[in-house]
Amino acid sequence: MEKIKLRNMPLSVKIFVSLMLCIAGLSYLTLLGSIYIDTDLKVVNIIKGYADMEYMELTAHSFKYIFWFFGMFSIVGASFLLTSYSEKVKRVFATIVPLFIVSDIGSMWLVSKSHWFAYQLFASGAVLATSFLTMFLLAQYEIWIIGAENKQIIDSADYFKVAKDSHVGSKFIKGKKADHKVNGANKTSKR
Repeated sequence: MEKIKLRNMPLSVKIFVSLMLCIAGLSYLTLLGSIYIDTDLKVVNIIKGYADMEYMELTAHSFKYIFWFFGMFSIVGASFLLTSYSEKVKRVFATIVPLFIVSDIGSMWLVSKSHWFAYQLFASGAVLATSFLTMFLLAQYEIWIIGAENKQIIDSADYFKVAKDSHVGSKFIKGKKADHKVNGANKTSKR
C-alpha cells in the first residue's frame, strides 16, 4: 500500500484525480451557495427553516444531503488518504468527517426539539466545509507540488544510473576504489 500514493501515479491519473477534485469543489460551492440563499448563513434562519419541517420533508432533505456528502467526501477523502501525509493526520480526517456528517444530518431533525441544534448544525457545516477544503488543498499539493519534486528526484536518479552504467559522470579515482550509492546500497568498484 505504501507505493500507491498520488505523487507516484502516472500523469494521466494525476490529471483525472485533480480535475475530479475540482468538480467536487465546484459542487461544494454550489451547495454553499444554496445554503446561503436559503439561510443567509444566519442561525435564526436555520431555526425558521428546519423547525417547521414535516417528517417527509426532513426525510427527503436528509436523503439528498447524505447522498451528496457520501459522494463528495468519498472522492476527496479517498484522494487525501492516498497522499503521503502522516497516518495521524489521515486518522483525524477519517474520523471527524463521518462524525460531523451524522451531526449535521441529526441536527436537522432535532432543531424542532431545541433551537440549540441549529447552532450545532451551523458548526457541523463549518467543520465539514473546512475539512473538505483542507483535504482538497492537501491532495492537490501532493499531486502537483510534492509529485513534481518526486518526479525531478526520480529523473535525476535515472540520469545518474545511466551515467554510472556508461561510466559517464562516474567518480574516477586513479588506482583506488570508488564508492557509489545505487538504490540505497553502497557498491564498491575498482577503477
